[in-house]
Amino acid sequence: MGCGTSKSVQPRNPEPTKPEAQKPGPTPVDKKPNEPQAPAQPTQTIPVQPSQTEAKPEAQPAPATQPAQAAPIQSEIQNEKSKKDLGSFKLPEIEAEFDKWLTAQLENSPADVKDTDDFKYISFTELPPFTEKHRSLMRKNMTAELFAKLKDTKSSKGYSLSNGMQAGVLRPHLGVGFTCGDEECFDLFKEIINPIVKGWHNFDPDTQSHKSDLDPSKLAFTEEQQTLFAKYVKSTRVRAARNISGFSLPPGSSKEDRLAVEG
Repeated sequence: MGCGTSKSVQPRNPEPTKPEAQKPGPTPVDKKPNEPQAPAQPTQTIPVQPSQTEAKPEAQPAPATQPAQAAPIQSEIQNEKSKKDLGSFKLPEIEAEFDKWLTAQLENSPADVKDTDDFKYISFTELPPFTEKHRSLMRKNMTAELFAKLKDTKSSKGYSLSNGMQAGVLRPHLGVGFTCGDEECFDLFKEIINPIVKGWHNFDPDTQSHKSDLDPSKLAFTEEQQTLFAKYVKSTRVRAARNISGFSLPPGSSKEDRLAVEG
């Protein structure tokens, strides 16, 4: 270190003006016997230079201190992201207290493969606190005991009790209020489905069996019906739809299921 300073002063600075500009130059020239002290001056100046060069990295404690604050910031970002994941789906407004409960259930529901941008399935953790507006057969027949018994039941394709109930929970005016996602549901949830079928069709699946009769000759209009039909009906259309064995029903179909049917 001392040799470095003496070389920089003697050969390169013969003129007195340059040592004066460098200030440390004259001292090592006049005090050669004190060369042990000469390193002390460079060592004092060296830390100054590194400290100045390291000032930039040290000026980045912001990233070092941010991790402590990153948790709430990240949680806010995650919450915002979860809100955006709802897409265009919006809950209906039913009653204030019920709406609060429903919003909390939605926010705590896990993702569902059947979710779309404009519809999201909700996993109910408890029996919904139905309002007087809810008039479906599902609401009339669903008890707290039955809900607790079936709430964790799912078909092999992932259709749950909550999935089936959601139509009647979000749409209080519906008369049935329950949907099946696949053929397994009729057995898995028969304790709620059969009473609904009986109330809607006046047909008891527990004691009766359906018999198809497609004989058109048995379809007879009364004279009054014929008069009204001729007066008001200009045209009619009959639509027949069949489900494909092994595939989910429409309420339980994901995008992949629908594409598989199309393919």
